[in-house]
Amino acid sequence: MRRLLIVGAGKRVRDAALPCLARLRGQIELRAICARSTAEALALDGGRYPVEPLATLPDSKFSGVDLIYVVVGKGNVPGVLQELRRFDLSRVDLLIETPILLLKHFRHVERLRAFRGASVAEDCCELPWLRLVQRLSAEGPLGRIQHVTFHRSAYAYHGMAMAKCVLGDPNISSAKRTRTADGPTRYLRFQGGATASIVEPRDYSLGHFEIRGERGLLADKPGIAKATLRMEALVQGGRCVGFRAGDAEEPLDDDEVALMALDPDAARLSPECAVTARMDGLKRVGFLRLLRRLASGKPAYSVEAGLDDMLVDYALEKAGRYVATPFTCVRSGPARTLLGWASRLAGR
Repeated sequence: MRRLLIVGAGKRVRDAALPCLARLRGQIELRAICARSTAEALALDGGRYPVEPLATLPDSKFSGVDLIYVVVGKGNVPGVLQELRRFDLSRVDLLIETPILLLKHFRHVERLRAFRGASVAEDCCELPWLRLVQRLSAEGPLGRIQHVTFHRSAYAYHGMAMAKCVLGDPNISSAKRTRTADGPTRYLRFQGGATASIVEPRDYSLGHFEIRGERGLLADKPGIAKATLRMEALVQGGRCVGFRAGDAEEPLDDDEVALMALDPDAARLSPECAVTARMDGLKRVGFLRLLRRLASGKPAYSVEAGLDDMLVDYALEKAGRYVATPFTCVRSGPARTLLGWASRLAGR
């Protein structure tokens, strides 16, 4: 059994982490919840979870912990990593929230090396419909995926992670941000030749996605011209129990169905609405699957991929363009050295 310490006591912990952990009894044991500042106990399903100050957490509470989940404000991550260094982290794995670090704090990435391993809490890469897409691509109805469009259905670095998972390619070779007839759009080109478009602003209630493969086009809402496959929710008794596209299905287990139903809007959604409209529940299921991976000893989304998403997102926000080179791609040594030096010069 994994023994977990959570650092952070905000909405993400209350709405995602605790409900998912309640479904993982016997696999992950929550030892304590900490915060950098004073925080009230968290209440969930009649239970109360005390929140302790990280600075005064006793060694006895840390004893046996082998997994730490850091979920704090982006500007507070370096301070939390520094405070955790008073413990022996050599046998502890880290799960850290997106976008890991702000670019100006890049030099602090070195502190991740104190942990046995580190990965990113990118639940968008564990959405249950992604498995269905991968099967449709491998088994023939879609074929090799060439392009994905997230129309108001993805956000910033999360969208980049989703595009990587759909296309099966972790390497963004170039990107630009332009204005199109649909709205502001991020256009990504990948090393393998596939592309992605992320149309902004995000609005899950209105959004949808389209995935074009060599043999067909998959969409998650009706009325998309030229779509040969439609992704749809399987609904029984008002609850989403899985997803279907063509003859392929991805069922949800009982715990996942229960987590989908926690979305306050879930009951009013019809089977005809876009799958994207269920995104809050989907992300909760994605987080459960991510925790299951960690419970089985497997890593979640890689730190390298998460830092890449952060850097490309920053470049598009500031310059509107990104090109991967040995000096701009976080996977290269020169780029990591350059970004570390720039971060030290920033001195924050």
